[in-house]
Amino acid sequence: MKKILVVDDEVDIATILQASLQRIEGVSVSVAHSGKQALDMTADASFDLIILDFMMPEMDGPAVLKALRAQCGNDLRVAFLTARAMKQDREDLLALDVLDVLIKPFNPLELNEKVAALL
Repeated sequence: MKKILVVDDEVDIATILQASLQRIEGVSVSVAHSGKQALDMTADASFDLIILDFMMPEMDGPAVLKALRAQCGNDLRVAFLTARAMKQDREDLLALDVLDVLIKPFNPLELNEKVAALL
């Protein structure tokens, strides 16, 4: 069973992501609604993929990514999720050595295909 952690402060989006991603065969999905909660969850479990919202209060996505790597190592498999769809924004996020940048709003079927490929 592959494990995905969705980190998004927007409860509605996290719920939609979780419901959509759980349709991928052989996948279980956990949700964290803050960077701190994600750090707590990754201290107790490992995940095959972390989908990390870029814009969150208190700790934004890059800050969470840095803390996760300090805690879990640099071999984490992370994809950012963001509404910032400009080419330069995407390039800046990819430069942080993540697998992909997923754009909001998303089509759940297309998202599942992309996530399945990342796994």
